[in-house]
Amino acid sequence: MTTSTLTLPDGRTLAWIDYADPASAASNPSTSPTLFYFHGLPGSRLEGDLLAVTAHSFSARLIAIDRPGMGLSTFQPNRTLLDWPRDVLAVADHLQIEAFYILGASGGCPYALACVESIPAKRLLGVSVVSGFYPVSLGLEEMSIANRVLLWFAGSKWVGAMIGPIMDWWIGSIARDSEHPERLEELL
Repeated sequence: MTTSTLTLPDGRTLAWIDYADPASAASNPSTSPTLFYFHGLPGSRLEGDLLAVTAHSFSARLIAIDRPGMGLSTFQPNRTLLDWPRDVLAVADHLQIEAFYILGASGGCPYALACVESIPAKRLLGVSVVSGFYPVSLGLEEMSIANRVLLWFAGSKWVGAMIGPIMDWWIGSIARDSEHPERLEELL
């Protein structure tokens, strides 16, 4: 699969991979459901590799989009969760997709839920949340110790500023490595 990009009216670039099964899409494009996949945090469109075989087995078209500042998509200063649905609709319109489903995993879940809030029901047919990230005020008891430590450090005034560069060095570089997507799968 190849990465595609779209330049938005504000000059930003969005990147995605369309995992469409050419045989299914060519034989019956109007009945093949489209599923937009929202990757975790950190992550990128390359996570879609993990779902492609399953999507094909259901004759579904899978499209994994990089959120702003991740993968190959341009950073968007001062953005909010509710900016994301406009980006999703821009990709859907560009690809001439009238109606679609969304699957958000981990850190992608808040973005999936923002789409529920903002995208009309005639276009957004359904949303699934997998291992959804939630407000830490609800508790961390069921979270792994590694994630608890990471969240504790991220919330620290003195250490929090170092978390981004460390995560980018550790996981971000793997998520952006389009020549070796197996590295991301091994990490998961």
